[in-house]
Amino acid sequence: MSIIRGTIQLTCEPGTVFDYVTRPETWVDWYPLTRAVSGTVGRTPRPGETWHEVIQIGPLRRRAEWRTVRCERPRHFAYDGQGDKGGDAQITYAFIEQDGGTLFRRELHYRYDSALLRLFDALLTRRLIQRASDRALRNLARKLSIH
Repeated sequence: MSIIRGTIQLTCEPGTVFDYVTRPETWVDWYPLTRAVSGTVGRTPRPGETWHEVIQIGPLRRRAEWRTVRCERPRHFAYDGQGDKGGDAQITYAFIEQDGGTLFRRELHYRYDSALLRLFDALLTRRLIQRASDRALRNLARKLSIH
């Protein structure tokens, strides 16, 4: 299983950050690998609700179905999903009030089913996802400073 972690200090209070990042329709604005979302995307999906995301990682274009597993506004949000070509992932967000703003933590755990994709992940995909995650956090800081 691969793990991608990221943390950033944001100037907004936790509720504002939570409301923005847990609404899938915003992902195309701040998460570089998201190409499109559909389903329950205009608000924070409640536990058990699902939505879809089209993701582009280098040459790989995948569709994932996500399901909310934990939603505790404004502190925690977690969801898990399955890829259209196999594999699964779990993502957790933590929102910690700190220094008049929010320490935002994002953690992605993912696994590919195929040996070929696991090899590709070890050679390239994991680095691409880590770079995209780092850029996503910088995008969030920029978006939320003008939000």
